[in-house]
Amino acid sequence: MKYIYITLFVLLIFKATAHCQTQEVDPNPFLQNIENLQERVFANETKISLQDSLLRSLEAENSTLRAKNEILTNTVDSNNSIFGGISAYFSVISILVSVIVIGIPVFNYFLVIKPNQNVREKLEKLETEIPNKLEQDFGKYLEGFEKRKAKELLRTLDEEMPNIESIANFFSLSRYSDFDDEDQKMVATFLEREIKMNPLDEAKFHHILKSRPSSVTDSFYKGVLEKKSKAYYKHALKYLTEVEPEKHINFLRLLIGASPNGHDILLDIFDELMTTFVGKPLSLTFITTKKDFGIETIKLFFNDKEICEALKDKNLPTTRLKEVKNLSTLNFWLKETLYYKNFINDGGAGGAKTADMIRID
Repeated sequence: MKYIYITLFVLLIFKATAHCQTQEVDPNPFLQNIENLQERVFANETKISLQDSLLRSLEAENSTLRAKNEILTNTVDSNNSIFGGISAYFSVISILVSVIVIGIPVFNYFLVIKPNQNVREKLEKLETEIPNKLEQDFGKYLEGFEKRKAKELLRTLDEEMPNIESIANFFSLSRYSDFDDEDQKMVATFLEREIKMNPLDEAKFHHILKSRPSSVTDSFYKGVLEKKSKAYYKHALKYLTEVEPEKHINFLRLLIGASPNGHDILLDIFDELMTTFVGKPLSLTFITTKKDFGIETIKLFFNDKEICEALKDKNLPTTRLKEVKNLSTLNFWLKETLYYKNFINDGGAGGAKTADMIRID
């Protein structure tokens, strides 16, 4: 039986081959099918590409939403901790108030039946002292909670990847400002790592240093200028010229004298003080409450003989000196300063020549 099947199979193959040889194959339908198939493949590839782009877009949006959700979660967790403590505290207050509300009518009853002036006076005093005591205790509790939370968060700055946004958010919402040297050292050490962060978050850490002038803060910002670090250059100038400038002027004299760009450092100080206190045309600080302080501090630097002497052989930044000259039309006091007379007045394009310097005694 097996051999019969094999024989029939061979005959069928032979017949099919003979039939194909007797017929002409028209290649056109075959080519048309291939072209149709190619068009379908191309259309499918286009759809797949569009779907892939859409998926990538959705993944990017999902990543952004996850990041925002993490920030909100951290803020909610911090607030939950605060309000959890507040809730417990108010529960105790509610119990005390309930006792008072029940106790006062009882005392009044006995006062009506058996008038007693001493008890009456004590009751009136009690009614006044209890609310005051509760308010004071609650304030101390909240202050203590924020202090513990602040120190706990500052200690996490030593971690390799601290949660910068969560820490900055806490100090933005908290009223805590009782920082000590230890707190400032942790912040200064963290900032020395120069980790890239949101400018608003960075400003919050600088506020912790600037809000409490100390030897830690002084050393940190002087170190920034000595190392010629660009990261915190403006913060350093702002602190050293706005917080007790007379205390820091000797350091700044040496810095200006040692730098080949001494004029630029002095003019950076000028720009910072003008923008913050005195005001420039078209600036948001054209009128300030500390304008006199700004003017006196600029005079402190511009009238300093040692600074002007140190700058006499350094290159003049012509464009920046022209700006100072233009500002002097609205700020006449500038023309009376030693720096203006030596380097700007009658200097043509930028300032006086070295040979024409006003004698500095």
